Amino acid sequence: MDPDMRAMHNGKHSAKKNLFLLFMGLSFLAISACPKKIDTTTKNENLVKRWFQVWNTGNLTIAEEIFATNFVNHDPNRPKVTDIESYKVWVVESRTAFPDFHVEIHDMITEGDKVASRWTLTGTHKGNFWGVPPTSVHVTVTGMNIHRLVHGEIDEAWWSYDMLGLMQQLGVILPMPAAPLPALNRKTQDYQWSPSSEVTGDPGDPATNRNLVLHEEVEGWKQGNVDAILELIAPEFVNHDPIWPAVADYESYKQWVESELDGPLAVTVDDLIAEGDKVVERCTVDMGGVTMESLMIIHRFADGRMVEKWWSKNMLVPLQQLGIIRLPDQDR
Repeated sequence: MDPDMRAMHNGKHSAKKNLFLLFMGLSFLAISACPKKIDTTTKNENLVKRWFQVWNTGNLTIAEEIFATNFVNHDPNRPKVTDIESYKVWVVESRTAFPDFHVEIHDMITEGDKVASRWTLTGTHKGNFWGVPPTSVHVTVTGMNIHRLVHGEIDEAWWSYDMLGLMQQLGVILPMPAAPLPALNRKTQDYQWSPSSEVTGDPGDPATNRNLVLHEEVEGWKQGNVDAILELIAPEFVNHDPIWPAVADYESYKQWVESELDGPLAVTVDDLIAEGDKVVERCTVDMGGVTMESLMIIHRFADGRMVEKWWSKNMLVPLQQLGIIRLPDQDR
């Protein structure tokens, strides 16, 4: 074979070989990277599921195994529950008051070192709770949590749940038909999550969805711009908010936004967790000098718009601060 032809042939062979090796290398990286992400996500979610087992079983040994030494708890309803020891006392007190205490997980959204959960608590009031003697009332409470994990341990937790609804069901807060907030005059079925939407579509990517949530907050709520909020909402939108149960679809949500937003709203976005078609938002809202901490919202996207939202609001403390409701002082 002519030397030039041989060199050309060898060059082509070498190029093909290099391309083959490059392809195999990239394939290996893709295959190996995917299980690692799945494995980390699964491990983190399983760890949080063990956290729920502490509540469902009362097994404090699990708490000692999964909590970091410097664990920090953030709960506006229980501000004195801040570390492992006070947390364990809280578990015992709660399960003594509600012996059949059970939490059902509906959703988990995981990104990086954080796992967000949406859940429903049920239980029967058989013991003293916040100074309220046993009523034998079966209660339902909706809520959300965000957990931060470090080195395979739970290092920090944030809470948002319907403590207002719990106290209403126990008869501590009586219905207020004339109250401006619908949550103060709810029916039994309003204390639970409404059925999920079946609307589907292109879920988009987490980064884009995260930016849409930020756009809604910064350009919409913080600027008092109704149009900037509603342009992101799909016509088939479904809303789940136990505090405002009548705000359930696009039209009622539109009316609610228009009535509530009479100017800029002081909202601080504290955290965003994005996975798949969902973004979990944790924020703080200044309600005219009264602060609502750890408001949590799950936004679900399809075809570039929000098709569903779930809300969890810590309303009890702000309503107490505003003087709308009064409860006996408790060592919380």
